Amino acid sequence: MEVGPVMQGGTGPVALSHLEIQAWAANVGLRFEGNEAQWLQKMSGVYASELFESNGKNTPQPFRE
Repeated sequence: MEVGPVMQGGTGPVALSHLEIQAWAANVGLRFEGNEAQWLQKMSGVYASELFESNGKNTPQPFRE
């Protein structure tokens, strides 16, 4: 069982909630150390934001090569 980078909200993809991350971790028997769960939630938020901002347009990649 895997968790995706985002979850479906009322208006489209949104960041994973802390509750969603906690439930997924419990289902797969994973225990987070330190602030790993917080980082997952933050990365999910950034991913969801980038999905919203790009929205299929000719958006440059969010990183440099």
